[in-house]
Amino acid sequence: MSSSRCDSLRVPDEYAQEYLSTKAGVALEPTTVETYDSQLTAYTTFLNGREKTTITAEFTDVIEFIEECVRRGNRRSTISGKLSVIAELYRYIRLRTDAGDELNLDPLRFREIDLDQYNVPERIERDALSKEEIRRLFDAFESYRNRLMAIVGVETGLRNSDIRTLRIQDIESDHVHVYAPKNSKPYDVPISEQLSFEFDVWFKHHRPGYSASSESEYVFPSQQGAKLSQNSSLN
Repeated sequence: MSSSRCDSLRVPDEYAQEYLSTKAGVALEPTTVETYDSQLTAYTTFLNGREKTTITAEFTDVIEFIEECVRRGNRRSTISGKLSVIAELYRYIRLRTDAGDELNLDPLRFREIDLDQYNVPERIERDALSKEEIRRLFDAFESYRNRLMAIVGVETGLRNSDIRTLRIQDIESDHVHVYAPKNSKPYDVPISEQLSFEFDVWFKHHRPGYSASSESEYVFPSQQGAKLSQNSSLN
């Protein structure tokens, strides 16, 4: 993992940082690292509030973390994702670090957790938007950037995170290159002539209005020229 990527990790735990740094680029794509970083940050912050660390935490702390996630309204898939990452972290500590013998928590105990016993919100059933709903969605955007990002998502089916990480060099007249997709190898997605035209308008007339855009490699930079850092970011 590059030093810049290490510096960008938010998780306040040395073993979690070591785990992510070791896996990044080998077993984890950049977008997956960001997701895992966020999930482990939530867990280790919870432990810090209880004056615990990943090493001193016990199985009961994991159970109470689950209960806190339930109280916050997390869905089963969200909690399951967090538990998977936490369990993998403990397996890494046990097998790959000098602190493995100091753990108070046996990674095998994660097998005992049954999420069916918790009262979590039902899974959201998603229906495709109608053409009229899509038109109203596009009309609601106040900036050309956000409108174009939505158009890219609708036409290509790219994830929000993949759209945010698109680089200028990834845009061709007939396709976009997705260089770091989640759980997949890089691939190309064909685009229409209309979307290609929209990109031309963006690059020539709108993107230069963003501060430091000339120094940014991203198609859709923030106001500071950096990559949009999260799904809800509009800066």
